[in-house]
Order: sequence, then C-alpha cells, then structure tokens
Amino acid sequence: MSDIRSKSANFLADSISAATGGQDASSSATQLEQAVFEKFGQSTSNDYRNDVRNIGLTLKKDNPQLAQDLLQGNVAPNQLVNMSHEEMKTDEQAKHDQQLRQQNLEASVGVDELDPEHGSTQGISRMQEDDMETYGEAGDSSMGGGGEGEFKARAQPKVGEAMRGIEFETGI
Repeated sequence: MSDIRSKSANFLADSISAATGGQDASSSATQLEQAVFEKFGQSTSNDYRNDVRNIGLTLKKDNPQLAQDLLQGNVAPNQLVNMSHEEMKTDEQAKHDQQLRQQNLEASVGVDELDPEHGSTQGISRMQEDDMETYGEAGDSSMGGGGEGEFKARAQPKVGEAMRGIEFETGI
C-alpha cells in the first residue's frame, strides 16, 4: 500500500473512531479505503483524495450514525463509497437543507403565490403594479413565423426615486 493510501486509511480510521466514541476502526477504514481506491480505477488521483476527505468528514462531523452503521456491518464499504452526498446526510439534515433551499428560493424570487397560468414553477413577484411599467415582448407564435404582430405584456420595474436627478456621463 502506498504512502497516500495508508495515510488515507489512517484518516478514515481516525474519523470513524472519533465519530463512534473511540472504537477501533482500522479494519473498517482499510476496507473503506480499498473501496474508494477501486472506485477510482486503482488510482490515487485528486478525485480519490477528495472522496476520502469528504467521506471522512461526513462520517466524523455530519453523520456519526453512518460511521456506527459501517462498524456494525449495516452499511458495506462499497455501498457507502457509492452514496451521494445527499444520501449520506441524516434525515434531519436533509429536511433542514430542503427548508433552507425553499427559504432561499422564496427570498430570491419573492414568491407570494403560484401563478396558475404558468404552472407551479412560476411565481408572482411581490412587486406592486404601481411600481411597474409594461413593455411589449414577442409571443411564442411570432417565433414560428405565424401570428405576426402579437405581443404579450411584460412588467418592468421603474427606476426608483433615488436615481432621479443623477446625471450619467455618456463618454461623448
């Protein structure tokens, strides 16, 4: 076993041991390292190193129960190596991450309610109609050559009061 592989196995053993309260994890760590090594075509490439690092940190900090399951034989090293990052999360972490994604989506889009005309993926902005002007936009039918002159309305925000009176250089 090369120096990189032995250091990787030691890192995994330390991570598993820390997650399981000091239990001996050398045999499980060696099997896990071997599975990672085989996953990357028996190469110690950067991908191999990143995977070892990610698995070790996940077992140690994010999901110690998964480390315990590995030691008890409930999860095989080959199975663990092929899990996605999402699959390695605890149920609580996955639920929390989903809530954060939803909150971030709502904050970035400003969704108050869903627009039934555009399906469930389109939201209605919180912008008030008073703050918008309508501009024309070519409809889908004009793209195919038919329906010439058909436009649909698109809302655009007005420039705010803060920008009034500011002169911009034109470079002329």
